[in-house]
Amino acid sequence: ANFGTSRGFGTLNSTSGTAGPGTSVVETGAAIRPAPGVAGVGGATILPSMVASREDYYPTVAVSALMRVLADMSLSIHHNSVIKAVMWIFRSLGLKCTTFLPQVVPAFLDVLRRGDTALRESVLRELGALVVLVRQHIRPHLDDLFRLLRAFWPASLEHALRLVENIASALKDEFKLYLADLVPQMLNVLRTERGPERRNTVIVLHTLVVLGKLLEDYLYLIVPALVKLIEDTGVNESVSLAAIDALGRLCRCLYLAEYASRIVHPLSRLLNGRAGHDLKMAALDALCFVVRQMRGDYVVFVPMIRKIMLAHRIVHEPYQRIVQLVLTDRALPADPLGDDTFGPGTGLSRSGAEAAGAVDAGSGMRMMHVNQAKLETAWGVGQRSTPDDWNEWMRRLSVELLRESPSPALRAC
Repeated sequence: ANFGTSRGFGTLNSTSGTAGPGTSVVETGAAIRPAPGVAGVGGATILPSMVASREDYYPTVAVSALMRVLADMSLSIHHNSVIKAVMWIFRSLGLKCTTFLPQVVPAFLDVLRRGDTALRESVLRELGALVVLVRQHIRPHLDDLFRLLRAFWPASLEHALRLVENIASALKDEFKLYLADLVPQMLNVLRTERGPERRNTVIVLHTLVVLGKLLEDYLYLIVPALVKLIEDTGVNESVSLAAIDALGRLCRCLYLAEYASRIVHPLSRLLNGRAGHDLKMAALDALCFVVRQMRGDYVVFVPMIRKIMLAHRIVHEPYQRIVQLVLTDRALPADPLGDDTFGPGTGLSRSGAEAAGAVDAGSGMRMMHVNQAKLETAWGVGQRSTPDDWNEWMRRLSVELLRESPSPALRAC
């Protein structure tokens, strides 16, 4: 989010009290009014002496003002912009924003509960970015969050699972507490979705890969579901490839040797069937990691796979190389494929990684450049004569002072 995206909150006309588009939240009068102190949530006044440090005052004022707009259903058309503005403030604060979480997260969840589909998905995206920023500090709010995610499953599945991926990255092993409810819901998508494309299935497969090592207690459920999907002839090749890819990635980071027979035999049937070249190459890629885990125990499967490869004239050098190493009892490479085709489950989605790279979580709020020329234009007093002229001049000057404030928190308004 940036300053430009947060200027569309609407304005409360000084005489009619109605909202109009195209201006900033500070122009609404719902946020900040000329007064000895600044009204906070619930009408309480925020004075500088009530804030822990001087640099926290403006963020406190801005967040409180934005939360009042978020609580006002008559301004619901602007709630998406308010949430983006809050996140812009939080990014500028870094980890200092954690002091506002008890105030902000419940408000976000309330919007999530009552918003339409578009707003709900936007809130889920911003919550994902928030989790990347605050990491384990989101923990006190997770029970309420997961209750809401269950209510919206699977209507907003993609955005919900991207948020899940970011939470898993933040909490790591602590996230296992939520897997007992989450894994059955994800596997239910694999079992029940119909049609050749199965978009939600591909999304779930991605999340399983991201969760990676956290899934070790649920392999007895996950492996059969993946194998069944690989053998399903009613799906597009891209879905089968995604399922084989997920299985191979999980082989990289989890110990699946005890499920070897349940993996090798379905993959051998795929190699012996009418599957396309890409599917057969992907199956042998996955088998390389099965060999890597089983070592000498894999020898019993070697003749079967070799016979199939000869019958169909399949050449796969990495598989043939690692099998030869096993048969001669030599050391096996850490990466049988010699590249990162199957990276380990990291617990961090692509979107989360990008957000994490963009945020310096430990940094404080950086002051912004002030355009003095704009301020000089705003405080010009020519052709002002009537009380209404001076009221309008004061309003425009107040807005411009906030727009050019060196404080990112005030600019976000």
